[in-house]
Amino acid sequence: MTEDQLQAIEARLKATTPGVWENGVGKVRDGETRELIIGAEGRVIVAMAYGGFGNPTDCTSADRAFIVAAHNTDMPALIAEVRLLREMILADDPLALTPMHERGPVPPPPPVPVLDLKNQRWTTACWSCGAPEGEPHAVTCLA
Repeated sequence: MTEDQLQAIEARLKATTPGVWENGVGKVRDGETRELIIGAEGRVIVAMAYGGFGNPTDCTSADRAFIVAAHNTDMPALIAEVRLLREMILADDPLALTPMHERGPVPPPPPVPVLDLKNQRWTTACWSCGAPEGEPHAVTCLA
């Protein structure tokens, strides 16, 4: 997920009716009983009609519970978690969230220490194929 995508999600959440939303049932303008999602100050966010428009089974109680939880807790918590994880990742590696093609050339890893059993001494070799430093690398070498 890019920063632009995260900001778009956050903007959509901030554009909703502020305050805590609740699941409820009540009568609205025309006196019909409806299942409702009620916002702050009693504002009706979603109303499902019985006998009027729509089918009350179109928006189940589980659907309404999801909408309420997404608005009140889930989306704010997920956005905060993504931001925290990004901060933690970037603190460890400033380029971690930069796409590979934007990072520039990646230097090869340094040679690794190996024990030269024939000469009884430590030397260095390629991290990928094990070729001693200064020697030709294997055809399948990744370095």
